[in-house]
Amino acid sequence: MSDRAFWMSKLGLCIVVAVVYCVVLTASAHAQTTVFSDDFEDAFTGWTEGGTPDWYTGTPKNGTHSIQLRKAESIERTISMVGYESISVSFYMGAHSLDNANENVEAHWYDGSGWSLLKRINNGDPEEDKQLHYFEYSLPSEADENQDFALRFKINGSGNYDFGYVDDVIVEGTSTGGAPSEVVVYPNAWQTYTNAQVTIVSGSIADVHDEDDVYWVAQCNTSNQDYSMEYTWNTSYTPEDVTKITVEYQGHCTRSDTPAYMSHMMHSNGSDWTQIKSWGTWSTSDQWFTWETTDVSTYMQSDGTMAVNWCGCSQNSNNYSQYTDVMRIRLELVGGGPEPPVADFSGSPTSGVAPLTVNFSDLSTNSPTSWDWTFGDGGSSTAQNPSHQYTDAGDYTVSLTATNAAGQDTETKTSYISVTTGNTVYVDTVSELVAAVNDAETGDTIMVADGTYQLSNFLFLQGTTDVTLRGESGDPSLVVLRGQGWDSMDELDDILRLHGCTNTTIAYLTFEEAHAYGIKLEDTLYQGQGLTNTNIHHCNFYNIGTRMIKGTAGDLSSKVDTGSIRHCHFENTKIPPTNWYDGGDYITAIDCMILKDWVIADNYFKNIRGAHGWARGAIFVWVECENVISERNTIVNCDRSICYGNPSYSSQNPTQPHNTGGIIRNNFIVVGADTGMEICWADGVKVYHNTVLTDDPENGNAIHHFWEELNVHIASNIVRGRIYGDEQGVTVENNLTSGIQDSWFVDVDTGDLHLTASATPAIDEVDRLADCTTDFDEEVRPSASGMTDIGADEY
Repeated sequence: MSDRAFWMSKLGLCIVVAVVYCVVLTASAHAQTTVFSDDFEDAFTGWTEGGTPDWYTGTPKNGTHSIQLRKAESIERTISMVGYESISVSFYMGAHSLDNANENVEAHWYDGSGWSLLKRINNGDPEEDKQLHYFEYSLPSEADENQDFALRFKINGSGNYDFGYVDDVIVEGTSTGGAPSEVVVYPNAWQTYTNAQVTIVSGSIADVHDEDDVYWVAQCNTSNQDYSMEYTWNTSYTPEDVTKITVEYQGHCTRSDTPAYMSHMMHSNGSDWTQIKSWGTWSTSDQWFTWETTDVSTYMQSDGTMAVNWCGCSQNSNNYSQYTDVMRIRLELVGGGPEPPVADFSGSPTSGVAPLTVNFSDLSTNSPTSWDWTFGDGGSSTAQNPSHQYTDAGDYTVSLTATNAAGQDTETKTSYISVTTGNTVYVDTVSELVAAVNDAETGDTIMVADGTYQLSNFLFLQGTTDVTLRGESGDPSLVVLRGQGWDSMDELDDILRLHGCTNTTIAYLTFEEAHAYGIKLEDTLYQGQGLTNTNIHHCNFYNIGTRMIKGTAGDLSSKVDTGSIRHCHFENTKIPPTNWYDGGDYITAIDCMILKDWVIADNYFKNIRGAHGWARGAIFVWVECENVISERNTIVNCDRSICYGNPSYSSQNPTQPHNTGGIIRNNFIVVGADTGMEICWADGVKVYHNTVLTDDPENGNAIHHFWEELNVHIASNIVRGRIYGDEQGVTVENNLTSGIQDSWFVDVDTGDLHLTASATPAIDEVDRLADCTTDFDEEVRPSASGMTDIGADEY
């Protein structure tokens, strides 16, 4: 519930003598802060109106009021983002009676130079049903620190019966430390004095408020406070904590005759009352009035108490003025306190021949005061900008933990430093690249300069040992290896093949536009040697027509032993036509057989789709695979997401399990056309702490387990959709499968399924599993009984 909704929900408790106070602090470390919120329980305060939109009490609404836009009306508001970054916007919006294609209801945001569309509801859209629908968007960097940031909601209709509706607008951002954090202190009951008069107001104000709301009518003159109202707030802050005090109240004068009426606001320092504000002639319609000061110690007592008295008076001091109001204060804290660091670093150089000295630079923000480095080879440092020498060949993962008084943060860069003991070959043309790969010798590192390399034939590493092929700059988007093209129809249009290689690293490269395979792992033996210890990391794969990474099944007695696919991005923007193999559905990101002890982790998969929605999807491992771990992957809109086993007949192993052992854990999955997970012909596979969302809570295919399964354990997952299949040999327990809302997650559309505070049915609900002690962010799950969150993220 927003701060304002919380406050207004308490107004029905107003007529009491005792006073209860609620303080809401809208700032927290490592999380987004509510920069602005409005549930329109206080009319249009601060919004610029185009036309005459209604402060609406009908349906739809959340709470007592929403905004109704008719025909060609709008509201917009400027909200400074100075002091905030990583801005997000959420709101409820709906429409009704749009009767042609040119009519719509829209939400926009403004970056200081132009308006950008957030959401449009057209005639015939599902949201055009006189209901409020929730929308949430992460904004680009142009919104960060932007003092001209603005929101606008508008309807483009043609008739008086075209309606749009808006409610519960929230803007959030991460504090950069440059702006104070806002604390809103709301009384949820009013304190009354002997001569104060309490009544329900009749007339126009009562017409637009809920019948349970209570309004005050007070009289006074400038010489005494009889018939006045006093508000006292007992805050948890001292004057030293606060930079600015703001008092706001809504006023309405019930008389419009002469002499005109005035309001006086008085302040008490604990004994005497002093006038601090006088508003002149005022309207008989609702208005908000504001007083603010940075002279905090004058108006706040040392224990944090504040007292404000209101009275309405005529200019000639007669005792007959009347006024209605609600009142609140806002306190802005000193700088919001320190922000925890956001760790980051760079190293130079990131590759070379041993001994290699790397100079590391701390790039962390929010002023860390201590640093803890680990360099991946057993070395460490507490210096801010250390140097470190690597003496042995290998790829090294570097971590920095930055700490200050507010907390700490860790940045880890996997296989960030590449050290060789052999030759380093630098290439910047296609012919040099082909020659370097063909002639690769033990220990070679082939450094590929930034550029696009259009290949006429695939690159072929065969029988090599300790060879690394990587982009020199460390940015995969700048080093592009391109095949003959998605539509080339060349069944041999691969980009890279590996055959009989040991200790191979492929890194920081983009593979794109090939009809067949991006990388093909040849499982047949080469001079008695199979593939061993193959590591693919920080690579991009775009528009590969058959398999982005393919592992074939050769000699089943020789597994593709040990390897990893980490931190890679797999995405298609095209769908195979129906005249391609298998009707256009023979397409997959990763399709590998006879793997042993592999890890597929921290990758992002999007839009791996077939012509009929039957693509194998993201991760497909089968034919005598052993101990394959798939973890911390994000999979969005792929026909299938993770498949352990193949329900189709396999001549390679028709009777043996396709997968033995292995774990699927901590994955974010937004299911596409077909199925989230398929587990078939499996023995001992564990499916732990995944978050799997389909669009259909009742019938969506979330997890399907079937065919000859033994000792499969499916536990502690958030699953919106069905967990179904053969029950023999399968244990399904402690999964959360009902009531799951998009609002539980940060951004379902992009696959960011980190939990929000509203996901209470998932938080602190189960015991930690022995094979899943960390979460999607590699944060340790609580070991106490019943204190681990269900799903992939530990909130």
